[in-house]
Amino acid sequence: MPNLTETQKESKRRYSKIYYRNHRDEMLEYFRQLRLRPDKVRQRLRARQVGMRATPHATISPVAIDLAWAAGFLEGEGSFIRDGRIAAAQAGDQVPDPLIRLQQLFGGSITKREPRSDVLGKQRQWVWTVCGPRARGVMMTIYTFMSSRRKMQIRSVLEVVNHDATECSIVPIIS
Repeated sequence: MPNLTETQKESKRRYSKIYYRNHRDEMLEYFRQLRLRPDKVRQRLRARQVGMRATPHATISPVAIDLAWAAGFLEGEGSFIRDGRIAAAQAGDQVPDPLIRLQQLFGGSITKREPRSDVLGKQRQWVWTVCGPRARGVMMTIYTFMSSRRKMQIRSVLEVVNHDATECSIVPIIS
């Protein structure tokens, strides 16, 4: 595929959004023919609508110091959880910079969570989330750098997860 200029990329993205709006029913029928689950269809349509992949992939290859930094950050700000049989790793912070670095190292998505209206003094949170096989990979990669408490948490998540499950329905709850 030839390299596209920024103008061409913008034009392609804009065309993709217009095409989605004008051909939504055709696209839904196409996804039904592929026998995708309804939640997968919504995920693909959302990704199509904004003109990007559903979940960004890692953009840099981490070295040992990057892994140590990520382990330290996730030790303090992260959590390793499971939703049924699906593993997830997530971290929250008030500034997105460290989360962007995590995304560059491991992929995943970053979302903005506004504070609840009934809580005074809370600020907006940015949340990095990675689910499924990618989350298991993150956990196994940084395992040796983690404290004994976090290692136990990672082991408990990895013991129960179904290695075929890839769908993520975890909604981060930040208190």
